Amino acid sequence: ILGEQHRLRLVAWSPLLNAIPLSEPRLSFHAYGRPGEGKDWGHYDAVFALDGQEKQKTALQPKINVLDLTGVAAGEHRLHCAIRQRDTGEELFARSLVITLVDLPALDTSSHRRLNNLVTEVLSSELAVQAEAQTFSFVNPRDGWVFVAVQGSQDATGLAVELAGQGGLITAANERREAFRLLPRGSHGVTVKGATGGGRLLVRAIAEIFNYPACAHSQVPQNGKYDWDFHEKHIFPAVTTLNGGRVPDEHLPELKERGLLWLANLGTVNPKDAEDLLARMAKSPGFSNPMYDGVTCDEQFFGQANLSHYTEALWAYDNPSQRLLYTWIVGKPGLVGAHNDFMSAALNASRGRGRLLFEAYCHSRPDEKDASDYLLNRLVDTMDSFKQFFPNAAAGTGMILGNFNQIPIISLDVNPEVDYKYYLDMQVNLIANHPSFRDLATTGYWGSYYDDEELYRWSFAIMRHYCVEGNTGMLSEQFGYRYMPGHLRNGDFNRGMEAWALSPAAEGAIQPASFPGYGKNSQGRWGASGGVGDTFCLFKRQEGLASSISQTATGLVPGAIYTLQFITADYQDMQQKRFQPRQHGLAATLGEGAELLPEQSYVFVDRRNSARKKDDGMARINLHHLRFRATGDTVTVAFSDAGAAPGEELALNYIMLKP
Repeated sequence: ILGEQHRLRLVAWSPLLNAIPLSEPRLSFHAYGRPGEGKDWGHYDAVFALDGQEKQKTALQPKINVLDLTGVAAGEHRLHCAIRQRDTGEELFARSLVITLVDLPALDTSSHRRLNNLVTEVLSSELAVQAEAQTFSFVNPRDGWVFVAVQGSQDATGLAVELAGQGGLITAANERREAFRLLPRGSHGVTVKGATGGGRLLVRAIAEIFNYPACAHSQVPQNGKYDWDFHEKHIFPAVTTLNGGRVPDEHLPELKERGLLWLANLGTVNPKDAEDLLARMAKSPGFSNPMYDGVTCDEQFFGQANLSHYTEALWAYDNPSQRLLYTWIVGKPGLVGAHNDFMSAALNASRGRGRLLFEAYCHSRPDEKDASDYLLNRLVDTMDSFKQFFPNAAAGTGMILGNFNQIPIISLDVNPEVDYKYYLDMQVNLIANHPSFRDLATTGYWGSYYDDEELYRWSFAIMRHYCVEGNTGMLSEQFGYRYMPGHLRNGDFNRGMEAWALSPAAEGAIQPASFPGYGKNSQGRWGASGGVGDTFCLFKRQEGLASSISQTATGLVPGAIYTLQFITADYQDMQQKRFQPRQHGLAATLGEGAELLPEQSYVFVDRRNSARKKDDGMARINLHHLRFRATGDTVTVAFSDAGAAPGEELALNYIMLKP
């Protein structure tokens, strides 16, 4: 690592290599490293050759070195940049780059209306009630996505919206009368025909909206299928880019008609060297199969020394089809020189269309103040550090949130008294409003197939709310959601038996207990520390009478729908490291004030015993999911081991009640 930090190098700095404006034809490089023993910066030259001819040689500056490209023609050129020892002529660093000079005319954005960090309204115009063509123009302020919609029309039977040079955009067959398109920076024309119902034409410049994976089902089958039909209804109204998963062959043409992107995922962990990574890239279907638009490289870590292999591979990869190349990254930059170089390589990839996808996977916190402080560190501080290490980094960065909450597979929803829907809303609200995220390139989610169906639908309602509609207030306010719903208390029994009324069949039949690692290993609670999920209520089934505990849930809204969720496990399975999946005889009953919805309720028995779960010695759990309609503002929730066999010891925790 020290070798990487001390190595002399020139890092492409500003602007991006393939967006050098003819009106200001200069390209800067930041020098990093340490001069050799007994030498200072004056012993070196920065040497630049353009298309095989030396263009400029100047004394190497310890920070910014500027290449003057005045008089160079528009288009692509091959640039060789080097650090040369002045007295010997030895090249201590060399790199070959493709640069592009472009004519970037000034844009009139005076009519634009910024709605939040992620959305700018670039056109809002009333449509005349007429069948004839109406023509409009708008300015896309950067290479990026636009949302086009006809809203408020009373009759869309003959509607047709066309984008100049792009063809049809919206037709009468499009029930939502809207579309997403990836467009270059500049002015664009749009024609509306058949607007006999009037309405309004809206165009918004928006951030890229990302989802991993496409059309992949949950491992808990009671969630239903996350298939194409599910995507049409819940995901496509608020997504531009799909990653991984599977798009059914019969729907590939429709995906392209929608203008959406689909990126393959490529494993790039633990490379031997840059050549190893280049070989993996060459074999990836994302760079060759026409159904894909590019690749996400999964995954890199700022804290690992082999990040330098990935950096060199990116600079060396020719990417002959010029497909998109996005980079998953974990952590914050900290190693001066090496990490600046990595960020430059990632953002300059694909002729400047590369993305750095930060894995912003935030587990829930014990209270809202703690959650707010945590998000400032996890999200805002990370974005600020990116910008310290590379200029205008937000324009190429994706803040990809974790929306996975599927107990027992993997879940960020680690605190049962927190409503993760509200917490996820907090995260996107912060991105939409905090000045550190102004002009952020991308946001979205990783892990959607690890959602329960409620959170999956909610996740993209949030994306719609902020990334398409441009709102600044929290969507949760419209539903009355709170960080801590407060309907039930002490659902993890981490405060002993506080708040619970006990009815033991015998002394010791109900008691607080714990088992190290149970919350993480058996329940899949991810990222939390301090033994979260390891404490529980232990039922010891007696001969004859059963034992029970109860608590009155308060603050319910009559007519509203709620989910009661809890986890059970066999205590001896934990102790003996025994694989014995089965349905446990520990169940919940709801008193007056609740109408159970049996078709939306289930018990999932974790029977996994393959891959990482193969003979892992971890107890398998039952996930109980009861959905009900409140008929009063309170309801008694009781748990009993009546269905257990005498002598069985069953653990109960993760009791949550959420709207």
